Amino acid sequence: MEGIYLSVIKEGQSDSIEYSYEGRCLVLEQAECVSAFIPALETEISLCGKRGDFLSGKAEEGYLFNPYYTLYQTAEISLEKGVVTELCLKKRI
Repeated sequence: MEGIYLSVIKEGQSDSIEYSYEGRCLVLEQAECVSAFIPALETEISLCGKRGDFLSGKAEEGYLFNPYYTLYQTAEISLEKGVVTELCLKKRI
């Protein structure tokens, strides 16, 4: 998991951390995208809100004996309104 970068992006503004097994999380209100870049595979996975009222984006890392990362998008939905998200897997060359 070393070398993985977790990011939360909003209107060109980006917060990111390098994975370090400390259980940290990044949260950004009304975030457009959350992503993880895995340099060893030259691959990025991202979850982006395409349509709807998105409240926040969150990227979370696990602990030393529980290694994981989680990407979240939080949105407000109702019977009249839904949301559309896009999950992308990109190979960086």
